[in-house]
Amino acid sequence: MKRKILAISPVPSHPQNAGNRVRTFRLLTGLRELGHEIYFLFIRAEIGDEGSMKEYWGQDHYFSVPYQRPSKKAVGLQKLINEIKHYIDPESRYLYSIDDFYDATIDARIDELHKSIGFDTVIVTYVYMSKALERFNSRTLKLIDTQDVLTNRHRLYLEQGARPQWFSTTAAGEKKGLDRSDIVIAIQEKEKNHFESISHKRVVTISHLITLKKIHFPLPEGPLQNLLFVGSVNPINVQSIQAFIEHTMPLIVRQTGNSKLLVAGKVCEKLSDTPYCVKLGEMENIELAYAQADIVINPVSYGTGLNIKNIEALGYGMPLVTTSIGSKGLEAGQDYAYLAADNPVDFAASVVKLLTDRNLAGTLSDRAYAYAERWNQQHFAALAGLLEKECQE
Repeated sequence: MKRKILAISPVPSHPQNAGNRVRTFRLLTGLRELGHEIYFLFIRAEIGDEGSMKEYWGQDHYFSVPYQRPSKKAVGLQKLINEIKHYIDPESRYLYSIDDFYDATIDARIDELHKSIGFDTVIVTYVYMSKALERFNSRTLKLIDTQDVLTNRHRLYLEQGARPQWFSTTAAGEKKGLDRSDIVIAIQEKEKNHFESISHKRVVTISHLITLKKIHFPLPEGPLQNLLFVGSVNPINVQSIQAFIEHTMPLIVRQTGNSKLLVAGKVCEKLSDTPYCVKLGEMENIELAYAQADIVINPVSYGTGLNIKNIEALGYGMPLVTTSIGSKGLEAGQDYAYLAADNPVDFAASVVKLLTDRNLAGTLSDRAYAYAERWNQQHFAALAGLLEKECQE
């Protein structure tokens, strides 16, 4: 049964230069490949390529509305109450109510589209956008693509001595958002377990669907020497790659003599120049960055959700070294499809092992691609089954 699906997203599908954008694009593309009709409503919370989105989704299937984050500046008595609350519980200053980022001015556009087109399915990106689901009655199937756990997300940053970024709420707040849906989509099993622990709603794991394209077949001739890190400008990426450049890369260069670190993406804007770091910047075709690399590294030191840059690297058949944090959701592939290490000495040793052992690097490349193939099959089947089951019901 073909469904008319309205996707409501504060994340643009184009360009795909950040993990959440890639996730949004691939999930909806997967649904379209299954024969469903996708209508994309972009809530302009950030800059996207509207021309490309209109071309990709179709002139009559792409819509956008402006976004203004509601002001929550307290005054008078409420300000005093908040100050007392923050004094008693310092962490409360980093917590939002589940609807604090929701701009109610978008409701009129949602209602207008639903009245003219008549959607039988709606999917919102992120739990904090769940209030949009209240515009639909029980005849419309309502889904949330969570992409991340938002309960106490601020603590990830505080534990690393960093200032909390973006959105964090309480378990009760996240539950309120989840309960507005019929189906909750988790990006990995650990997050599925979390959502099931706070909400009675059906939770389905549909992880990231990836591009399968082996970049090097076989590995290029000559010495292996180029490392690649791909990242947006979010604080986790910046802090992690800066630490790698300072503490790990010198150990690698000392042992190999000629290694280079290629960095692609907007994260380059935050990096200082070093003799062994080549900043490629933001690239329209990221495959060109992978084509210059021999192995991929992802030394991320904290974060939630599936680290999309890792599974993307496996889909390109790239030998990968990451951390335990970076490999969350991919644990079954450790020491088979990729290597993992959690301190500069061990991380450098794993990188040097691959750079100096062409057979090992080639084996890891083949295994990475095979793992990614199985991954795609599993999660595309889960995506197909998600709506098939509902159609039968």
